[in-house]
Amino acid sequence: MNQSLRLYQLNEYIRRVIALNFSESIWINCEIASFRESRGHAYLELIENSEFDHEIIAQASVVIWRTQLMAISKKLGPEKESVLQPGKEILIKVKVEYNEKYGLKLIVEDINLSFTLGKLALRRQEILNELAKQNLLGKNAEIALPYVTQRIAVISSENAAGWQDFKNQLQDNIFGYHHEVTLFHSAMQGQNVEPEVTENLKEIIKQKDKFDCVVLIRGGGGKVDLSDFDNLLIAKTIAGMPLPVFTGIGHDIDQSIADMVAHTSLKTPTAVAEYIIQHNMRYESNIIELGRSISIQIQNNLQQHTEVLDYAKQRLNWIATSAISRAESSLDLIFGQIPMVATHKLNINLTQLDHISTLLSQLSPEAHFKRGYSIVEHNNARIGKKNKPKVGDEINIYSIIGKMTGNITKI
Repeated sequence: MNQSLRLYQLNEYIRRVIALNFSESIWINCEIASFRESRGHAYLELIENSEFDHEIIAQASVVIWRTQLMAISKKLGPEKESVLQPGKEILIKVKVEYNEKYGLKLIVEDINLSFTLGKLALRRQEILNELAKQNLLGKNAEIALPYVTQRIAVISSENAAGWQDFKNQLQDNIFGYHHEVTLFHSAMQGQNVEPEVTENLKEIIKQKDKFDCVVLIRGGGGKVDLSDFDNLLIAKTIAGMPLPVFTGIGHDIDQSIADMVAHTSLKTPTAVAEYIIQHNMRYESNIIELGRSISIQIQNNLQQHTEVLDYAKQRLNWIATSAISRAESSLDLIFGQIPMVATHKLNINLTQLDHISTLLSQLSPEAHFKRGYSIVEHNNARIGKKNKPKVGDEINIYSIIGKMTGNITKI
């Protein structure tokens, strides 16, 4: 039987082997599985996944003591919370220690921020290549904005300062525009960004008829924190939205991939709100300008028709005046001819009367009487073939000397 070792002897041997082989601190590449702070110290669980099936093939616990954590926090600055969170791949410098009683301990001495940023940049480029391959980078930008953007679906954290800034900017607009804003609460950093943002986008698709646009906003953050929106699933969902998507991720320098696939990307939530206000203001201005143009056109048309009517009035007045003038001239001519015509007619009539008078004089009984003729009547009618008197009948004889009455004695 081989010689046995006491546990302490084994652990001491392990300690000496580790001390001999890891006399200096080393850099290790790993992924953060969990992170927590307690009493000024930080405790991390580190893992490494298989490249083939993403199964965990290695795991270890590390600690960052208070003094070192303060130094690292100062070095990372605003990127601290973004780097030291589950899911981030990091390069850390650790001191390997082994204690016979407490076992293996990895103590963090430094973190290489450039490594993390480099990994993020590599992943970002891979995502961009995939989006370009699927022609998704400009797809959402092809959607035409509604004339009025009033019904707004907002994806943000209800506790985020950016959400409050966005609401305040919309509510306090100087034009008095009213907007209907619906918040879809979502994590804006960390592991829950991808599932919550994509789930909210899908929910908005189901309610697409209720909204004019989608707004994805959050407050400021570090460069690593921005990488939560360098996400293929989020980008593909935004690109496939049936509504225009505005982003205000809140970074002054860099654009996230979510910004690049959105319809319109702006730097801050306040800028997104102002963009919407200005878009609506431009539409109102266009309507006002159109109304002004229509009013001017109507005035011009009225002026033209007024001028035509004035010309027609003048023309009618001229025609009427000319007609009246011609009528007056004709009347003057007629009135001037009336005495002459009347005199001529009168003379003709007088001549005719004289002639008739002469004829009447010639045809009157008196004229016959003067020539020695007389008129004999029987029974008040002239004697003729139809009025033959008989002997003894009374007759009346009219002559120049008067009426004479007698009886016939012989025929």
